[in-house]
Amino acid sequence: MNQETIDRLIREEGSRAIQYGRIPPNGSFFAETIVHAFIDERGRIGRTVVKASSELDFWDRAAVRVIGRGRFQPARCEGRPVGIWIEMPVTFSRG
Repeated sequence: MNQETIDRLIREEGSRAIQYGRIPPNGSFFAETIVHAFIDERGRIGRTVVKASSELDFWDRAAVRVIGRGRFQPARCEGRPVGIWIEMPVTFSRG
C-alpha cells in the first residue's frame, strides 16, 4: 500500500467522523493509534492489534479499518514470500 492510498483512506475515515459527530466540521483534532498487523505471504492483512490507543475508541477502530483495507508487498526470506508482523502508526489530524 502506498502513501497516497493510506492518505485517501484516512481522509475517508475523517469524513465519516464528521458525519457521525465525532469531530466538529471546522474544529481541530489529533488522534494517533499504533496498529500491529500481520501481513501474510500474499500481502493481505491477517490479524490486527491496537498496540497504542489514541484513547478514543472511534479512532482506534478507524485506524484498524484503514490498515485492514490495505494490500501490501509480502516480506521475503531467501526469495520466498513469508508472513510478518508490522507496526504502523495511523494519525488523524486537522488544524
